[in-house]
Amino acid sequence: MSLRALSQRSNMDFSLTIEQQLKVDAAKRMVESYVQPFLDANDRDRNLPKAAVLKIMEKAAGHESRRPVAVQGSENDPQQTLALRL
Repeated sequence: MSLRALSQRSNMDFSLTIEQQLKVDAAKRMVESYVQPFLDANDRDRNLPKAAVLKIMEKAAGHESRRPVAVQGSENDPQQTLALRL
């Protein structure tokens, strides 16, 4: 039996609560205003540079480093980049 059939049968409500919708909206705003510029500035067929990924993760964690992120080696060095697939 499909989920839709089960929900209709038992009158389950799968809609988001107001708090959940606020979290979804906040995540969308963060991606649009902070993550997307990093994605736009880099080749979509390559991994983001490690420094960019670290800045995005710091923002997502709610704090930004007070010191610049030092990355050794080239941005094209696979050992110095991280994959971030959105």
